[in-house]
Amino acid sequence: MLKIFVLDDMTYLHDRYKLILKGYDVKTFDHIESFLKQVFIERPHFLILDHVIKDRTSLEVVDYLISRKFPLDNVIIISGNLKMDVLWNYKKKGVRRFLVKPFNDKDLLNILNDFDKNSNGIKTSYKKILAVDDNMQILLLYRMLFKDLYDVDICTNKNDLSIKVGNYDLIILDFNFVGEDFLSILDLVNKKFPSSKKIMVTGDLKVDKIRYFLQKEFEMIVYKPIDLNNFKNIVVKILG
Repeated sequence: MLKIFVLDDMTYLHDRYKLILKGYDVKTFDHIESFLKQVFIERPHFLILDHVIKDRTSLEVVDYLISRKFPLDNVIIISGNLKMDVLWNYKKKGVRRFLVKPFNDKDLLNILNDFDKNSNGIKTSYKKILAVDDNMQILLLYRMLFKDLYDVDICTNKNDLSIKVGNYDLIILDFNFVGEDFLSILDLVNKKFPSSKKIMVTGDLKVDKIRYFLQKEFEMIVYKPIDLNNFKNIVVKILG
């Protein structure tokens, strides 16, 4: 089910949004801060933003979404009086969906149905990472590091890996597994996720092996102990 967040300070309209969008999972907000906090916790698929929120505008919301890599094709701006210069500012930032208040219910539904149809169903708003490591603390650290940018799935062993399904944009793979053969894990990764980019994390790989893996398999080799800021920059550079 498509998850939709609505930001509108006219709270009496919230029930109307929920009624119009009764076939979707809808949450409503009237404050920018609470809205943005939940966007990057619950990760909705689509956002409906009123242009004016009290004495502020959704232009600052859009700027924040851009900084966190949220796709602006998944955003509608709604306003009762959107001037051309403001409209142009939204368009320059990448927003392309707009509705004028008072809007027709069918117009809003048509936009969402078109979005749902063209995205082949529910569209995930975040690129996906699979982190594979036998150390759960490290996996949870990855989740914290990328929580505002990407969806991070985790697994701790080969059996967990074998039942993973779906598509991942990046796989972070630890070289040192207790009781596991790294090459067999790598082979499983390549069979299940042949199009995924990969980063290897290691603490003790020799130079000749590094050259081989860099050339044959991985976008990057990252050494332990990991510099978190540098690691984050590497991932962002690979995924965009």
